[in-house]
Amino acid sequence: ADRLPLGEARARVGQAIEAAWTSDVPTILRVTPGGGKSTMTVKSIVTKIREKKTSERWLYLCPTKELAQGVSHMASSASYGQVLPLVLEGRNDRNCYLIDKVQAATSVGHRAGQAVCPGCPFKDECKYLRQMRQATKAAFVVSVWEHAYLVGSYVNPHHIVIDEFAERLFFRTTHVSEHALMTWVNDSGTDQDIRDACALLLRVLARVSAEYES
Repeated sequence: ADRLPLGEARARVGQAIEAAWTSDVPTILRVTPGGGKSTMTVKSIVTKIREKKTSERWLYLCPTKELAQGVSHMASSASYGQVLPLVLEGRNDRNCYLIDKVQAATSVGHRAGQAVCPGCPFKDECKYLRQMRQATKAAFVVSVWEHAYLVGSYVNPHHIVIDEFAERLFFRTTHVSEHALMTWVNDSGTDQDIRDACALLLRVLARVSAEYES
């Protein structure tokens, strides 16, 4: 593909973002880091909210809590403090009075909302549920990927932005050691040529990873 000057590339990113808000199909932006997709997306949302051109609502999902807070600060800065996104937090010791029971329930596969919350004596003053109720009306909600399940229950946005690599939302990363992988390859009865190729590939990946981290 042809390389574009940074200014022209950012202009195209901005056009794509504006077009996405009125598109009937999902829009995927693959942009080189520094291309401005996150910053320009947040500024576009802030502009629409500030100018009150629409009553639409946005849900912005990030891979980490730190990035979610970063988006919130970015929106506040771009709007001079006039647009303050609601940052949804998971249950923690600051917003849940029964966090110990919640952690015990979720550790064995139960959902806290079904196993703990119904019998909680603090429901009326629960900060976790309070933010969820606020999310039903907030124009701009920011959270992490794990809260995508809230769509349709507490959050009913017109637009959903999944920042960074959207495909990570549907996959879990599993780390496998070289020894474990080669043991599996050897035990599978694979031809020697394929085993040798796998060993070579692992050595190459290990070298690339070491160079990337250095």
